[in-house]
Amino acid sequence: METIRTLFSREHETVLPNLGVFLAGPTPPNERMESGWRRVILDKLLKDERLDPSMLIVSPEPESGNWNTIEKPNTSLLNKVHNDQIAWEWQYLGLCDITAFWLPTYFSEEKAENFPNNIGPTSRWEFGYYFQEYLKNPQKKHFIVGAPEDAESVNWAKKLVASHGIKWHVLKKEDKEKQVADSFIEEIATTLVKNKWVF
Repeated sequence: METIRTLFSREHETVLPNLGVFLAGPTPPNERMESGWRRVILDKLLKDERLDPSMLIVSPEPESGNWNTIEKPNTSLLNKVHNDQIAWEWQYLGLCDITAFWLPTYFSEEKAENFPNNIGPTSRWEFGYYFQEYLKNPQKKHFIVGAPEDAESVNWAKKLVASHGIKWHVLKKEDKEKQVADSFIEEIATTLVKNKWVF
């Protein structure tokens, strides 16, 4: 079976119109990425027989789960360019017509439980910027968003998307070990399938 393609940090692939999804949100620290929320999504999408290699899911973290494995020594301008995570993310956020924000944001380890505590400061800036990019062209762009039920400081984001008729996907507190709401993953898959026939 041919599966959806995956792209990790600093790698490069062709993104076809309407068929790329960028997984935005807080990134777990080294050694926790391989069991983190993005890997849950990737695992499910790779098993989804509706999806195929015309589609691409962009995961902005190293495939190894450790940033040190993709860092290059800054001995040349080319290495500096290859090491620029921000430029890489901007490139693929721009190329992907589907932006999927999962926001497991927590101030403390106690509240985070099986998530790393990370309030996601960069993700918050990205959320605002790419939400307004979606609003400029909602016929072409797609915005998928959600968070665990007890995620902290997401009320403003919830109200913002609700005011534009966008569904907020919720992972119930008692289901936190799943890491991502099934409905969030399903919306990514169904959007990709629907977009395959948009010309």
